Amino acid sequence: MFYQMKIVRKNTRPSTWRRMLIPAEITFSQLALVMETALEYDLSDQYEFDFFRNYRISEISENSLFRDKFYYTYIYAPDVYTKDILMSEKRFSFRILNSDLPEYAVEVEKYIEGVSCKEFGEIHFPVIIKEICSNFEQIWRSTDETNEILIKKFTTVKGNPEYHGLFQLADKNTGLVISEKAKSVFDRTEYSNKNGLQEAARQFKNLVRNNNLDNLRVADALSFFTAEHLREFAEEDEFVFSSSSTDEMAEEYGEYILREDIMKKRLLNLDYEEFTKFSEACEKEIFVMSKEEKEVLEASVLLNYFVFYQNNMGRVPEDAAVVFRKIQSEGYTDYYMKAKWLEKCFVYAAITYGVTTLKTVYRIFSKNKCFNSDYSEFTQLTGSLPDVLNHCIITGDTVISKNCFESNAHDRIMKLQIPGNYYIPEYEEVRMIAENGWPSDEIAYQQIRNFFRNEFSTDDETIHFIMMNIFQLMSASVVETEIVKCVSSEFKLNISVNKRKKLLELLKKALTETRNVFLKGFKPSEYCAKSSSKGYVSDEFKFVLDEESKREFEQIFWSERETVNKSGTVKITPDDRVRPNSPCPCGSGKKYKKCCAMKSI
Repeated sequence: MFYQMKIVRKNTRPSTWRRMLIPAEITFSQLALVMETALEYDLSDQYEFDFFRNYRISEISENSLFRDKFYYTYIYAPDVYTKDILMSEKRFSFRILNSDLPEYAVEVEKYIEGVSCKEFGEIHFPVIIKEICSNFEQIWRSTDETNEILIKKFTTVKGNPEYHGLFQLADKNTGLVISEKAKSVFDRTEYSNKNGLQEAARQFKNLVRNNNLDNLRVADALSFFTAEHLREFAEEDEFVFSSSSTDEMAEEYGEYILREDIMKKRLLNLDYEEFTKFSEACEKEIFVMSKEEKEVLEASVLLNYFVFYQNNMGRVPEDAAVVFRKIQSEGYTDYYMKAKWLEKCFVYAAITYGVTTLKTVYRIFSKNKCFNSDYSEFTQLTGSLPDVLNHCIITGDTVISKNCFESNAHDRIMKLQIPGNYYIPEYEEVRMIAENGWPSDEIAYQQIRNFFRNEFSTDDETIHFIMMNIFQLMSASVVETEIVKCVSSEFKLNISVNKRKKLLELLKKALTETRNVFLKGFKPSEYCAKSSSKGYVSDEFKFVLDEESKREFEQIFWSERETVNKSGTVKITPDDRVRPNSPCPCGSGKKYKKCCAMKSI
């Protein structure tokens, strides 16, 4: 008996996958060995099968600090045969823990009795029967090469059950031993302690009630902070204390952030997932949080609207929950959704246009079919949007990127922009650019990303920031050679002559598919299709600017960066850069990637 499995590499577009036939009468450690070989991993016993229903299968180690044994039952992979799980569970994730290796989503498509084919005859081994790989990168060996390895290593032989770990199986090198009558054992299974935690939460609730803390207030939680901390909180909200006592300051600031208008404004700092979790938490008392819930609710803690207790328990202070339920009953969720979409629209406008009109932003806003707002309602919403969420300055009907406004570049940009209407994107494009900072669906940009991924030992987060920088430079028509200099200097990459040549070719190709500030958001390829003149040279897609305009243009771009030497490279060292998940240097308390990383574009 065989499983037919489709193994899809996550976060690839278009999808990259392999379809395999794998013998059914094997343990999960044997399955891990087969999959690691087929997916071309270096062998590791740190694998994990995640079945999404509060249990995971792996080779459990008592020293594995990453284990969350409260919420997940961990099954020992060498003890369990796949047929006892995969007959009922059709989908799972396969990953190598504590590594940068790609993760795979696996689906058991069907079960097959007795398999044969023209190429191999009757099959007695795991085999790849089909694969789809992105046409711009080759991440695996050929199917034939991999199948040769699978046949050599894993031809099936019948024998006694093998309750061995992955490395023991690999060292034996006796083929893939199958046992039709083998039984799974669960002696080494580590069961979830979720029920125990829920009981602890119940006891903690009783403890809280006995100490008259059931009606925990925001001010009660704030009273545990020092006066210095409270002043830092208040400074972010531009609030000034009238008292100096810590307890009085806690009461005063707590009363301020519980004002309905202030809570409405502050909750806009939460993203949709964070807002949803906070909304759900307002309907609960003290509850046990999973690891994932705790990470999401950290943002509410930073707003002082949620309190963490020990043992993964937490709650929303009672007075905060009361205020939230009131504003929610008055339609706040609808306002929140509109405001967050408007924020994305302004981010897109700042990145793609630099300078545009308010009516253009309204046309972008209207691309979200969930909102039916007329222009007057839109302007009211714009006026209510907190300044920290608006990446643009609005003067009359003109919308100007804050960076352009601060560098006094907007007048020159308007002069250089082509005549006619601005490009209006569809909903998905706005969301992608606003959230990612670069057009991740464009094949030309995916090829650039894969170039850095394959040619340099660079982590994905750094590559993401490289792509944001490249998109910013490309949209402002910076020439390819200067882009290479900038990326090389800012991210300390040693780009050889051959790599430089390849990167320049990729950048030139991507330039034609990049939304351009001076083309009012149109791509050069789109603009040239409409007109082969009007400021573009069709064979190179470059602006025809006089020398004075070129100098002014360079000042527009480089004014937002640190000092630049004569070669055009930026004087930034790796130690100066802030990592995406680090606290933002502005002091907001948010992660850098969710705060000033986007503002810097």
